[in-house]
Order: sequence, then C-alpha cells, then structure tokens
Amino acid sequence: MDAYLKDQLDFTGVKVALLVEKSILVVLRDNKTDIPWPNMWELPGGGREGIETPLECLQREVLGGARLDFERGIDYLVANLP
Repeated sequence: MDAYLKDQLDFTGVKVALLVEKSILVVLRDNKTDIPWPNMWELPGGGREGIETPLECLQREVLGGARLDFERGIDYLVANLP
C-alpha cells in the first residue's frame, strides 16, 4: 500500500469547517455529563465507522449530524493532526 493511501485510511474521525456565505457553521454538543465538552459549540464531525474513507465519514456525519446535503461538489483536504 503506498504512503498516500495509508494516510487516507489511518484516521479515527473527521471535523469540517463548513462555510456558508460569510459564516462558519457550528453545532451545539449534547448536554450529557458523560461526553467530552458537553453543551459546547464545535465544528461538525464525528468518529469513523468501519472502513469508511475520510470523505465517506464526512458525508455521513454532515448529512446525519447537521442534516445538510451537498448540493454542489465540494473541495476538501485531508490532514493528519497529532
């Protein structure tokens, strides 16, 4: 497996900055005491399920969590952060 493909598949979740005109979309986390940072604003995203790619994870999280649909094509960047 080449290094680029390995980097694409070696991740645990995604976050996305969705730009809507001059605003950035954020979501309010659930107010549950058993999760990190309850009742705080954050970028949409979430954990990886199975063997999905970063883009598949992003689409599932944005479509499900933020209830948005990609009407047009999107540009995206995959970054591995420490």
